Amino acid sequence: MFLKSLLKIHVIKMDEIVRDPELLATCRTLSHGGSSGMNMALNYYEQLIQSRSVDAMGCFANYQQSCIGWALVTRETDNFHYRPATGTVCFQVYVHHTYRRNGVGTALLKKAKSLVPTENLMVYGTSGHYFFNAHLKEGLCRSVYGG
Repeated sequence: MFLKSLLKIHVIKMDEIVRDPELLATCRTLSHGGSSGMNMALNYYEQLIQSRSVDAMGCFANYQQSCIGWALVTRETDNFHYRPATGTVCFQVYVHHTYRRNGVGTALLKKAKSLVPTENLMVYGTSGHYFFNAHLKEGLCRSVYGG
């Protein structure tokens, strides 16, 4: 039984994440590694950090001493469809399948929104339409594809 009261969300700047092999490995594990959008962004940020700070952060969902999900909140290009624009940040999220449908993704989304209250959270709604549709309808986020 999932106890929402045990869920803790914390935020770490991307510069710290890409410099910490353990944190970076956690992010990659929780985003399927390989060519996932979040993993490709991490690859880009590892290169970018060599020349400047990365304007992004990770929000981590911890439950009973385990990291069960994370969200990428970025003002950087993600090398897909999101292009940085004034008043927007890109939001991507992954929750371990065992913990889905327990409010973890929503908690991460709401935490991200609290960090950038005056900016639009841009999301890839088609990659998780079952998750994002309700949040798109209530105006908590907007699609990177427009519309």
